[in-house]
Amino acid sequence: ILTSSRHFQALTLAAQFLNTVIEGLSSEISPEFLVSDMRAALKELGTVIGIDVTEEVLSKIFSTFCVGK
Repeated sequence: ILTSSRHFQALTLAAQFLNTVIEGLSSEISPEFLVSDMRAALKELGTVIGIDVTEEVLSKIFSTFCVGK
């Protein structure tokens, strides 16, 4: 269950990138041509688990939640 539309969007994009990688491997495309799609998928997954936190995400967190001092 996802409680954040940002997570849903990131996971949807990651799935699209991974499907492109799978289709490319099935078509016997050389893996080095699929690296950018794999990196994009990993970046999207990283935003969900907090590895790749962008300024936009931080702004959203601080505007949505009350962070005590």
